[in-house]
Amino acid sequence: LFRSTETSNKKNHKFIKVIKGFFLNISLVDYSSHFQISKYLNDIHLPVNLNNCDSKLDQLVKENKDLKKLNWEKTCFIHIRRGDYIYFPDKENPAILELEWYLKAIKNIKDHVEVDKFLILSNDKYYSKDIFSNYEEMIIYSNDALSDFLLMTKCKYGILSPSTFSWCAAKLSKQRFKKE
Repeated sequence: LFRSTETSNKKNHKFIKVIKGFFLNISLVDYSSHFQISKYLNDIHLPVNLNNCDSKLDQLVKENKDLKKLNWEKTCFIHIRRGDYIYFPDKENPAILELEWYLKAIKNIKDHVEVDKFLILSNDKYYSKDIFSNYEEMIIYSNDALSDFLLMTKCKYGILSPSTFSWCAAKLSKQRFKKE
């Protein structure tokens, strides 16, 4: 599905990764700072045609009774990235967000928009189930990364982990729900 190449420009300390496959051509530029700084991301256009993804999305929804019931315009995804982030950049300072951060973000969303359900997507399904399985408004979904990504693009709202993966999904969701 994916093929990547990397080049570097010693003058600007840029590393460019081009990914070809499902995402067509996406160039990611890593400056000598945190990648998710908005001044670097605001003008990025993701050349993904969401219409091409809809058949895969329809199949995912059809196969899951909880997803069938969702009103996507009132659904918020919560992306919880753990896995490798538990040890990145090191064990003493992991890049994972605390549970309190997610709970505050959930409250903030509820205070500002009407949300019926929260769709939890994570690379640590056991953590998600331990924490959120008692919440009636939460649907915990665990599948492969592509399915998780596509489902995030289908939700109107999102609570993101510190991950370019969820940021790209949120950007595509914004394109999907853009008022014409």
